[in-house]
Amino acid sequence: MSMIFGVPVEIRQNENRVGALPFVVEELVKRGHQVYVESKAGVSSGYSDEEYEQAGALIVPSAEKLYAQADVILKVQSPNPVEYDLIRPEHTLFGFFNFLNNLDIARTLVGRGCT
Repeated sequence: MSMIFGVPVEIRQNENRVGALPFVVEELVKRGHQVYVESKAGVSSGYSDEEYEQAGALIVPSAEKLYAQADVILKVQSPNPVEYDLIRPEHTLFGFFNFLNNLDIARTLVGRGCT
C-alpha cells in the first residue's frame, strides 16, 4: 500500500531538527511512497530543498498544502496549537510527543481523531 508522507517545518522555538532526512525520503520513495516536504523544512538541520528533491521529495510551499496531501506526518516535536486545525482524523503522526508531560496535546490529538 502506497502512502503519502509529509515533513513539515518544525515551528517550536529552538528546534533545529527535521522529521526526516533526505536519505530517509529516498528510502520511502524507493519503496513506492510519495513524500512531500515543506519548503525549508531541513534548512535548520543543514539540508536544502534541493537535497530533498534529489532524494525524490516534492517540495510544497506551506504546511497547509502539506497536511492537505499527506497521510502520515513525520515530525520531531508535537504539533503546535497553530497546527491543530491542519490535523485530519485520517492522519497518522510520528514524533516525540511526550504526552505524559503534556496531557493537553494528547487530548487535543485524540479529539482530532488522528493516530
